[in-house]
Amino acid sequence: PKIPFISNRTGQPIRDEEATSADYWVSHLRHTVRFAEGIDTILKVPGRLLIEVGPGQSLCSFARQAPAARQGVNIVPSLRHREDKT
Repeated sequence: PKIPFISNRTGQPIRDEEATSADYWVSHLRHTVRFAEGIDTILKVPGRLLIEVGPGQSLCSFARQAPAARQGVNIVPSLRHREDKT
């Protein structure tokens, strides 16, 4: 992979051998997602901005629950909620 990203399986940066392994991706589909651990990993670097790309705001809501997110982290959706009339 050319762009680093966090694995939802481990909550840590993906390793090259994981990203290119069919077994990893099968495991990704079949096992627990470590979203909270991934958010914690991302937020270890000060000044991060989290942007939810796509419709809905579920991931923003989950990210805001992370203890590290309570310290002034900007978490924003890219699209408004369908019920938001603004």
